[in-house]
Amino acid sequence: MPVVDTRICKGSLTDSNATLYTSPSGTKTLVKSLILCNSSAAAVTVTLKLAGTDILAGQSIAANDYLSFSVLDQLIDATELIEGLASVTGVIRYYISGKQIS
Repeated sequence: MPVVDTRICKGSLTDSNATLYTSPSGTKTLVKSLILCNSSAAAVTVTLKLAGTDILAGQSIAANDYLSFSVLDQLIDATELIEGLASVTGVIRYYISGKQIS
């Protein structure tokens, strides 16, 4: 069973729920690390889901601050999603890394 370290996804959240990543068919994805950075001058709320389950629900990130989860260790199965949204479009940047297991 090959295991590949990978950057799962990166980008900016919008103000409507969006798919950030879909675990490929025949592959499980181990989410290892997650960073959310607020580049705005005001607090912004964030909701993030793994496999349809909220892991952050309306979590506030202070102005010019970040949230970091360096040992998340959550597994999502093939075709399951990472989804997210923020209260303001384009100011929350995310970087998610982990391992793909096929």
